[in-house]
Amino acid sequence: MVSPSLAPSLSLMTTGPAYRVAVVFGDGIGPSVVEAACAVLDATEVPLRWISLEMGIQAFHRIGQALAPSILEDIRDIGVVLKGPLETRPDSPFASVNVRLRRELGLRAQVRPVRNIPGLPSRFVGIDLMVVRETTEDLYQGIEFHAGTVAATELVRWLGHQGHQVASDSGLSIKPISGSAIRAFLEIALRYLNVTERRHVTIVHKATVMRATDALFVSEASAAMTKESRLDFDTMTVDAMASALVRRPQDFDVILTTNQYGDILSDLASGLTGGVGLAPGMNLGPGIAIFEAAHGTAPRHVDVNSANPLALILSGAMLLDHLGEHLAAGRVRLAVESVVAEGTSLPADLRPGTDSRPAATTDQVAAAVIAHL
Repeated sequence: MVSPSLAPSLSLMTTGPAYRVAVVFGDGIGPSVVEAACAVLDATEVPLRWISLEMGIQAFHRIGQALAPSILEDIRDIGVVLKGPLETRPDSPFASVNVRLRRELGLRAQVRPVRNIPGLPSRFVGIDLMVVRETTEDLYQGIEFHAGTVAATELVRWLGHQGHQVASDSGLSIKPISGSAIRAFLEIALRYLNVTERRHVTIVHKATVMRATDALFVSEASAAMTKESRLDFDTMTVDAMASALVRRPQDFDVILTTNQYGDILSDLASGLTGGVGLAPGMNLGPGIAIFEAAHGTAPRHVDVNSANPLALILSGAMLLDHLGEHLAAGRVRLAVESVVAEGTSLPADLRPGTDSRPAATTDQVAAAVIAHL
């Protein structure tokens, strides 16, 4: 169902040829930042035909399913999605919709670019890197056994028989990493990187400790990289990478890694350039691209029109690039940079502590970006 306040900008009745783009409003601040991003993309005058899809908490309350099979079919058919954040609480009656989307649609690769934006204070200049992570396996696959359950007790007992002493009151999370998933991820990731200007890839891991999983990732990634004449690569442990990012982030180009490490490192890197409020992203699979911000649902900003929409607006610029509308994508990025540099229409999370002026609302930030287009 289309949000009433967004309905005028959702050109569902666009005449003539237009790109079909699914839009998911999401939970928490999702509807407000999605409305803002859609308004900006519409202002570029690229012909977009928005098609609203419902998933997450609201869908669960309305139809009893957080992610209906028909929605998955719609996404496969449309192929391009602008998505707001979806919430999964620890006590949620359904599994993470984000994880299900990635697994069921084969969205193996997530891309999160991080770069300096003029006007924002940073200890560093020249940051222009990209975190590319596998998103369907690793600890985020959600194979967990809660402490005290029969399954956990049996697994602990079995591990003991294998020579692994684990405390009887342990909760356990399984970290599966398969060669087939890594190869599928690398095929998508390298296809994307080969149409960018990126040149150097750093494979990030902890194979020194996790030899059954991370060493497999390094082996498969290194083998794939040796076949790429245009790209060169090296490897680095995740702890060394975390240290290097806070000392010399401008030295890195592409960070290629597993699910959990990529999630953490992309947030760390974005913190060096303004925070997750400026961190866009996209998830890539066979014939499907879903664009979303790195941040979550931010419940404290719900219904107060104070959420920062810039990360999703920048995700929209990535969407335009995906459609081949590179000029419009560049205009959106330049407009965001102009708003930041001007400094008069910034949301609260981007305002310096010395700035006593009231923060701009979500709508005001979007309007300022549109004005700079």
